Amino acid sequence: MSGAEPSVPFRLSVAYHPTRQIFYTKVNGEATEPFAVSAPTDIDFSEVRVSGSLAVTHMGFPFVDENPAPAVGTILQYTCAAGQRFEHDWFVPTEVKMECLGQGKFREPPGWPKCVVRKLK
Repeated sequence: MSGAEPSVPFRLSVAYHPTRQIFYTKVNGEATEPFAVSAPTDIDFSEVRVSGSLAVTHMGFPFVDENPAPAVGTILQYTCAAGQRFEHDWFVPTEVKMECLGQGKFREPPGWPKCVVRKLK
């Protein structure tokens, strides 16, 4: 497989069939050769790491045959933890909402606010 083109989405999907002990992968929708493992018990996935010079737009563990991407129009909300406020303005609501525009993109805020604990002087 050659390197991915810059700014072109790259999708890697991995599925595991526990009764057959086989991993099935697809790269940009095209199936690759299945990979069999010899595991005496179920495999427990507790951590996944992604690294490199890339922008990850989605990563997760969806149910079989479920589209893991948020539907277009979905609103994601970034909120400060309890007791925190936005550093740039103590009096605005501590949430930022983003709408899914399609193609894995969201309408991002003009700048990401920083949540901080308010310390009185």
